[in-house]
Amino acid sequence: MEILAPYIDMFPDQVEQLRAFFARATATWVVYQGLAIVFAVICSFTFTRAVSRRIEAFLDGDDGHWLRTYKREIVERIAPLIFLVVVWLFWTTFRQITWTSNTLLLGSVTKLATAWILINILASVIRNRFVFRIVSVSLWFIAALSILRLMPAVTVYLDTMAISVGDTRLSALRLIKAVILLGLLLWAVGFAAHLLDTALRRSTELSPSMKVLIGKLVRIVFFFIAVMIALRAVGLDLTTFAVFSGAIGVGIGFGLQKSVSNFVSGISLLMDKSIKPGDVISLGDTFGWINQLNTRYTSVVTRDGREHLIPNEQLISQEVVNWSYSDQNVRIEVPFGVSYDADPHQVKSLIEAGLVKHRRILAKPAPIVHFSAMGESSLDFIFRFWIRDPAEGVANIKSDVLFAIWDILKQNNIEIPFPQRVVHLRHE
Repeated sequence: MEILAPYIDMFPDQVEQLRAFFARATATWVVYQGLAIVFAVICSFTFTRAVSRRIEAFLDGDDGHWLRTYKREIVERIAPLIFLVVVWLFWTTFRQITWTSNTLLLGSVTKLATAWILINILASVIRNRFVFRIVSVSLWFIAALSILRLMPAVTVYLDTMAISVGDTRLSALRLIKAVILLGLLLWAVGFAAHLLDTALRRSTELSPSMKVLIGKLVRIVFFFIAVMIALRAVGLDLTTFAVFSGAIGVGIGFGLQKSVSNFVSGISLLMDKSIKPGDVISLGDTFGWINQLNTRYTSVVTRDGREHLIPNEQLISQEVVNWSYSDQNVRIEVPFGVSYDADPHQVKSLIEAGLVKHRRILAKPAPIVHFSAMGESSLDFIFRFWIRDPAEGVANIKSDVLFAIWDILKQNNIEIPFPQRVVHLRHE
């Protein structure tokens, strides 16, 4: 009791109510209520273990396909629902056979369980599991304080925990209100930004880079407004933070230097339209198409399905080849050689006629074969052609062309040379 003494002094009214509760409720009925709660817990776990697998099998089957999206939420709420039903039945029964004062414990537990289930259902719109748990527990804790009539005392106690910064008094209660309000505003900002992104994606008048740029700028503005509203709503004077702004700015400058650089680089990329979602680029050994432009990095998906997250700063500072910057058409060169016994005029006409009908090779500009050099052991040619779909791959079209050249030369008995050396052995 000595350990609990400081807390008892903090909430004298609530402690007195608790003593009055035990004075009104006989020891026997307190035990009965405790046993009823334990029985409800056992029933919830036993029933859940018995039916959860059957419910999962039903949801995975054809009959339950329309509920499959909510499978996780349904399975997680079986135990709380069973507990609530059992404890509510006990509470209702006890109220019929004894005084109301002998059922206060069961009534409080029933109300707390009801609040937990309702809050979980309402908070299920939050897809992030960590944020969902934080929001659920926080709201339930507030509801529990109200149900147990502890809210006024806790509010007064939190308001006494305060410090003064200039002319502003910062209390724990104000900070908690600011955090809760800021969380709600940020959720509203995220929801509004999602609706805006959906509307922008449907727009046909804006370029892909402008859609991304507008979405990012609106998110920043919404976030700034949400922070300002939260601070002003709890009565915080923004000039209070002027003393710390210089130090905070320097700290952010050093600690988040790369992040800020990547963020500014991303805005620059969107404004100058040098790259945009859907473009095919190559950066070093990475070749692929841009999937997303984010504030810190750019997502590039390669032909093998791997997604490279490239910091935006690299796209500004390094050389980037944009295969579809102003035009989707790309010219490709495939070198090959034939024997000196072959007729170069025949080789040119055969290759051009044999490959002009390839599905990916454009007819205009027409594919052409250039006689590039007379090499050491071969007549060297370059086959040049254009495609308009580099996102479909460049290596695969080169492979198709080389296979076709091989077949055409073999069918016409044209030799494909290779370097040879004659070694003379000198005998002394």
